[in-house]
Amino acid sequence: MVSGDDHGNVNAFTLPKLAFETTVVRSMLTVDHLALDVSGTFVAVASENAIKVVNVHDITQMYVIQGEKKGLIRSVAFDPKQQYLVRAVFVLVCD
Repeated sequence: MVSGDDHGNVNAFTLPKLAFETTVVRSMLTVDHLALDVSGTFVAVASENAIKVVNVHDITQMYVIQGEKKGLIRSVAFDPKQQYLVRAVFVLVCD
């Protein structure tokens, strides 16, 4: 199981005792949303304008997707077949 907090930390815990296992990733920004893939291998961590995809078992395997210009990233999800990672963006329109 993984959890994120307002300080940019994403931590992994073992079940069923919820014992702390490791810090998966740290960020300067708040963790807005995270998603664990079906296999429990990768976690996608969304914060404002970037997504980090990290291997929970080998944190040296990290991929960063940056540059969202249309708005703020609010959520991420892996598809069940683990072929795609999707994100939802909040766009504020002012007239």
